[in-house]
Amino acid sequence: MNSLRIYILFIVCLLTVVSLSAEVRAVEVEAQLSSDEISIDGQVTLTVSVAGAENVDEPRLPAIGGFNIYTAGKTFSSSTVNGVTTTSVKYKYVLVPQRTGNFLVGAIKVRVDGKEYSTEPMGITVVKGTSSTVPSQESRPDNSTENGEYIIDAAISKDTVYEGELLVYEFKAFQKRGAGFLSDPVYVPPSFSGFWREEFGWKRYSRRIRGDIYIVNQMDSYLFPVSPGEVEIEPTRVVVTPDVFSSIFNFDPFDSRSLRSRQRAMQPETLLTEPMIIAVLPLPRENRPRDFKGSVGSYKMDVDISSTEVTVDETILLTIKIAGQGNIKTISSPELPEIEGLDIRSSGDTTAVREAGGVVAGSKTFEYSIIPEQDGLYEIPALKWSYFDPETENYHTLSSKKYSINIKPAGGAAGDELSGLMNIPGDIKVRDILSVKSLDGNLERRTRPLIMNPVFIGMQALPLLLLAGVIIFRRRQERLMGDIRLRRLKRAHGLARKKLSSASSLLKSGNLDNFYGEISKAVYQYVGDKFNYSASGLTESKVVEILHEEGYSEAAIEEFKNLIRTADFGRFAPGQSGQESARQLLEQAEKWIVTAENEGKRVR
Repeated sequence: MNSLRIYILFIVCLLTVVSLSAEVRAVEVEAQLSSDEISIDGQVTLTVSVAGAENVDEPRLPAIGGFNIYTAGKTFSSSTVNGVTTTSVKYKYVLVPQRTGNFLVGAIKVRVDGKEYSTEPMGITVVKGTSSTVPSQESRPDNSTENGEYIIDAAISKDTVYEGELLVYEFKAFQKRGAGFLSDPVYVPPSFSGFWREEFGWKRYSRRIRGDIYIVNQMDSYLFPVSPGEVEIEPTRVVVTPDVFSSIFNFDPFDSRSLRSRQRAMQPETLLTEPMIIAVLPLPRENRPRDFKGSVGSYKMDVDISSTEVTVDETILLTIKIAGQGNIKTISSPELPEIEGLDIRSSGDTTAVREAGGVVAGSKTFEYSIIPEQDGLYEIPALKWSYFDPETENYHTLSSKKYSINIKPAGGAAGDELSGLMNIPGDIKVRDILSVKSLDGNLERRTRPLIMNPVFIGMQALPLLLLAGVIIFRRRQERLMGDIRLRRLKRAHGLARKKLSSASSLLKSGNLDNFYGEISKAVYQYVGDKFNYSASGLTESKVVEILHEEGYSEAAIEEFKNLIRTADFGRFAPGQSGQESARQLLEQAEKWIVTAENEGKRVR
């Protein structure tokens, strides 16, 4: 009896520990300010933290009067302690005050796993004075030009580069806090003739120079020289116009010197940076690969093929993705060979470019449709693509693997049925001489003529019907061959099922790292084929936009968002999800594909 009581007590304690663990892993949403009191020339960081959840929407901030709000990015982290995994997402914002006073940061709303959470309101006080949070830069920038209240400066990352190598032109405009201007300064950048240019917008922050606070506006221009030789970057020009009304009313009318100085101050003033000379070196001719097309930087190449075994009436999708650092937009595709029996056509390309730590990074994806013209075994040889790395001053050649493709004859019962009509049963015995038999009475026709027999008439019409069926089938196949959009639509569901089958095999083998990537590929490939988009260029937000435009239900869209976010979590936080979670994700993906098919039929 005592043993039974001890056992029951142990079970109760175990259930209590499990319930407490579940509470520990509950979702937590909170907001924090780096300080609740700042000076008018300072700034404060607002951090919104979400712990214990995977599917988190962007926080919705309330209007905060008296502040300008700037997004400062987000961070994702996960940790495992005593077998318990905790995930956390932090969103950061910078609040820059515009006036003094007491202000309220209202409740911030965050949707987590479909449920809405709210943070507690917070108070913040802005006072007059000087803040120690502003970074100090006691001396003014080198090579700068100023008029007292406005300073401009320009600098380059290097003055000698190779043709096509990245060069960063950094321009900064320092405006003293409280300086009065009739209108915003007019920024006239150089023409950057002789360069390919990429820009990603203005950066804004504060600096202290010789005791004064300046608001800094910075524009980084990422330049790629297009030809060797000496190239000049012209001066950047900024036109500033002081506040005319302040100049009129704030001077001594009896002081002639003050009057003349005020009249001069009312005139627009042009500030110029120094011109710069760049030495552009030609690319080395020694060891230059024959397939080199001018790309400079650091890259990698991935080649993927949708299937290696199809029938002659199906299409294969070949995808080539080149990613890295350099002039992404000018990347050209590797040379594809001409293969007799295969019609290889370009389906377009997709470019994604971003700024990453002071360099231009991204990827360019090329898609090709391979249309079989006849059955047989074919080989796509290794594709090669070369680039020049200015860091090592060497050429590098990237190479893919070879692909063997088995093209089977197109299936169809029409031909078999036609040939079947020619078969003569072997058990029919025919006698050519019969005995004559006398008949009593009159002869009369007991049956209708064969030509009037419905069965005979139907047998005569059957070849015509089969011929019409063959003609319709061939025309349909020809239409599919010429209409890539329709062909992608028809194959969307089948290819998605193949991808999910591949993901299932990866799951059974325990390869979870590649499993999550295959799930993501299956979903994006399905949407791309369904609506004729390049799968490599699709993102979560783009797919949501497409589904909204196509009239899909909110439930289907939410199901997609949960699915793709779970897959991304598994890809970018490997080891945090177990076999059971992966199995549930596979079932969720299969269910969503079916839902999307049914929704597509409904909206059409």
